[in-house]
Amino acid sequence: MARRGAGGAPHSARAAAASPLPPRPPFWAPPCPPLLLLLLLGAARIGALEIQRRFPSPTPTNNFALDGAAGTVYLAAVNRLYQLSGANLSLEAEAAVGPVADSPLCHAPQLPQASCEHPRRLTDNYNKILQLDPGQGLVVVCGSIYQGFCQLRRRGNISAVAVHFPPAAPPAEPVTVFPSMLNVAANHPNASTVGLVLPPAAGTGGSRLLVGATYTGYGSAFFPRNRSLEDHRFENTPEIAIRSLDARGDLAKLFTFDLNPSDDNILKIKQGAKEQHKLGFVRAFLHPPDPQPGAQTYAYLALNSEARAGDKESQARSLLARICLPRGAGGDAKKLTESYIQLGLQCAGGAGRGDLYSRLVSVFPARELLFAVFERPQGASAARTAPAALCAFRFADVQAAIRAARTACFVEPAPDVVAVLDSVVQGTGPACERKRNIQLSSERHFLEACVVLLWRLQEKPLKEPTELRESSCTPGAYPSPWGSSETEAEGRGQLGPRDGVLLMLGPEPSAGHTEQEQDFKSTDAEAGDHSRLCGQGAGEGSGAEVRHASLFQLQPEQLDCGAAHLQHPLSILQPLKASPVFRAQGLSSVAVASVGNYTVVFLGTVSGRLLKINLNESMQVVSRKVVTVAYGEPVHHVMQFDPADPGYLYLMTSHQMARVKVAACAVRTTCGDCVGAADAYCGWCALETRCTLQQDCANSSQPRFWTSASEGPGRCPAMTVLPAEIDVHQEYPGMILQISGSLPSLSGMEMACDYGNDIHTVARVPGPAFGHQIAYCNLLPRNRFPPFPPNQDHVTVEMAVRVNGQNIVRASFTIYDCGRVGQVYPHTA
Repeated sequence: MARRGAGGAPHSARAAAASPLPPRPPFWAPPCPPLLLLLLLGAARIGALEIQRRFPSPTPTNNFALDGAAGTVYLAAVNRLYQLSGANLSLEAEAAVGPVADSPLCHAPQLPQASCEHPRRLTDNYNKILQLDPGQGLVVVCGSIYQGFCQLRRRGNISAVAVHFPPAAPPAEPVTVFPSMLNVAANHPNASTVGLVLPPAAGTGGSRLLVGATYTGYGSAFFPRNRSLEDHRFENTPEIAIRSLDARGDLAKLFTFDLNPSDDNILKIKQGAKEQHKLGFVRAFLHPPDPQPGAQTYAYLALNSEARAGDKESQARSLLARICLPRGAGGDAKKLTESYIQLGLQCAGGAGRGDLYSRLVSVFPARELLFAVFERPQGASAARTAPAALCAFRFADVQAAIRAARTACFVEPAPDVVAVLDSVVQGTGPACERKRNIQLSSERHFLEACVVLLWRLQEKPLKEPTELRESSCTPGAYPSPWGSSETEAEGRGQLGPRDGVLLMLGPEPSAGHTEQEQDFKSTDAEAGDHSRLCGQGAGEGSGAEVRHASLFQLQPEQLDCGAAHLQHPLSILQPLKASPVFRAQGLSSVAVASVGNYTVVFLGTVSGRLLKINLNESMQVVSRKVVTVAYGEPVHHVMQFDPADPGYLYLMTSHQMARVKVAACAVRTTCGDCVGAADAYCGWCALETRCTLQQDCANSSQPRFWTSASEGPGRCPAMTVLPAEIDVHQEYPGMILQISGSLPSLSGMEMACDYGNDIHTVARVPGPAFGHQIAYCNLLPRNRFPPFPPNQDHVTVEMAVRVNGQNIVRASFTIYDCGRVGQVYPHTA
């Protein structure tokens, strides 16, 4: 690993030779008043946020990735890659990846025997994809040069290329290279690309890479204006693709679409439809991020179908697309287009307003909600002041909309609900149709349907089919494929007889009868003659008569993920709607955490600020704080919490990487100020008497050690002294202390009463108690009473209860000397 010393030179000469670094260009920063710049360079602590560390980049930043297990941050900027320590953002390694001689009209030089008549010019390399593949120990790095070329670099040493592709021959085996293997990301600085490493599927030895890339070929605003019609992007780069990422297997398939179950793991818009479907990608993410074993996981793409240039009536449409992933490690994968379905996201209205925020800017997936920032485009000149809003969508509503749409496409077609994306090259098109009489074209399909029918007719379990043979579909041969009972079937989340899913075999429905009636009126079925209904020789090619199945309801897997025989890909026509939770000018990014009863939202802005808003359970704003991260530098649309310590947030501005502590609790020194600030992260650590994050307070997981903001200032520790007034001439055996508020039981703890001036007396609690606790302590010695002030007949004494060396709660009482009344009030005594 190339590590830099104090002078900036790599310690490893070999690493330096492998990745030569040109001198760094001077650091650029937008104009800033000198005093303000001085303040920003240090750690900023304003109210509820603290900028803990910064790493400046001399060139514009593009992407970053977090390696929580190793405590490493990878930062990609124009022409450079950085590996930083996660805790303090110190530089560990770096690599130069540009500029290079290139032309968007030329094939990548990695393509053997690729010639180009167009001149190549020195071109900056803008990073488009920076993704970790922990399973293979790789960092996937894709840039804008060489038509969107990707490299596989070493995790833990970003300066080293882990897998050289295409491999050099000899000694490696020669690999036939196609342009589609090289053209992965968008090849223009301003064209969007998102990437996501997917787990391996059955039949694949390694990971896969989901890529969404804006089309930059001929006819787009990104294509070079010249007389040439050469367009390598249209032929070789789909808008969405799943690519092989198996670096340990056959390198001839690396970055190709040759994945099981077919080689059609792409979604490419037809050339004639590209003008109406200009896709701009915002983010790709997995949800749920930590699924239960065997549970369905989805890959989501957040994107915009951009407005058409020159059309004043055209507006951007915000979309959320979903793709099904294999169930568990090594599960079977579907073709990308089979499960692909998209729906609109609409953030509008609320509080009597009818305004629409049409363009998606940033998204952040929480466990149950998808938070998204939208803007109302005002033109490039007003980008910094564009009205923006935060909306939240339930993943449960997304799931319900997708299931309803597939039902509306295949069971009871509703053309106003869902449509087939006929703008896509791949797919079945052109429209939804009711799957009424599905021909059983194969032996497996026939026998599977036969098992379902026999089980339903007999109302008893059949043995599970372990082998499918022509003669094996007989009564009693198989158990229900859903378990031995309805309860078990439903408990396993699979189909049972009450789901209404029946593949009923028999002749096609006759006139005057519904399909269901006709199926149940089968004389053969009633008589138990299953030999004709599910007889021998009914398999494919057997010459048996064609049988049909009536599908009354889709199976859950088909509702969620579609199937090869169902129309695909699909678009839901009615958007999912939400009202704004928060509005502000120039919002650029969002990250969200659930803390106690609060939802904490962090919002970046185009002016370089970070807002922090706390939402209560009704999604109402209860507090708001702001800190400047980098004056005048837009905050990147992706922000991430530290995987190892969620008390820190990583974000990127145009020329900086920053590590932000989510709360600066220590600036509040009293319980009332701490809890009353309504900051979900901050609470009062009772036995340490300080405002802290919960994780920073000892024993905070136990009740009453840590008071949260949701409990309110009324739960702060308080104390009353009895008697509150004492006569200096009388003897008192001790003081009774009534302690209330959020405090753990003090019984058995080392306690004392602290009167100040190093005066302590023994304190004790008679037994375990919560809520109001009673403690006793000796009165301070008479000879240590404080002196009475001149012309005053009383003196106030401050005291505190000291636990384990820390004063945790305070109160006061008054000592009176009635003999001084004549001196104080001579005319009235």
